[in-house]
Amino acid sequence: MKMRPLLIGLNLFLIACEEAVPKKSIPAPKAEVVRYRNDSLHFELDIPQEWHLRINKNNPKSVGFFEPIQDSLDAFQENLVLWQEDIPIDLNDSLYAQAAKTQLQISQPDIRIKSLGWQALGNDRMDAFQFDFITNDSSRYRVYGYTLLKNRRGYNFSFSTELNHAALYESKFKKIIQTFQPNP
Repeated sequence: MKMRPLLIGLNLFLIACEEAVPKKSIPAPKAEVVRYRNDSLHFELDIPQEWHLRINKNNPKSVGFFEPIQDSLDAFQENLVLWQEDIPIDLNDSLYAQAAKTQLQISQPDIRIKSLGWQALGNDRMDAFQFDFITNDSSRYRVYGYTLLKNRRGYNFSFSTELNHAALYESKFKKIIQTFQPNP
């Protein structure tokens, strides 16, 4: 099974991880969300209105949503990268989830993936995991990953934040993913 979209999603994450600053103010949550629908990737979800959509020109099966820089101390845009892949063979969701984590581990052998188990998020049950990532300049990040297999379509989610803000963003990320809906 070909799992290259994981690499592309991780590469988009790495592009976003240029520099970190120790302190960052997290704005109060805004109630305004927009419903993003992507017919070619067969999904929709609610995204905070102030987040910016970025289309991955190198991979039409991937999109990213980035929080704007908050202030002069903020050097990192927390983000969600979502990619979809069509699965040509019948798989169960456990095998798909394991294949996604294995491909990630092969592409980045230094990361240590921590399984968070299966979680009910929105209308679906997703395999959740996390890992911490350190860049060449010693900036530290946490990535929350989720996989979902639905009707021979694999959905992969990568939420990225500075490590020292992970606890603040984890609930925000889960709110977003709970609105995810795969479409036919």
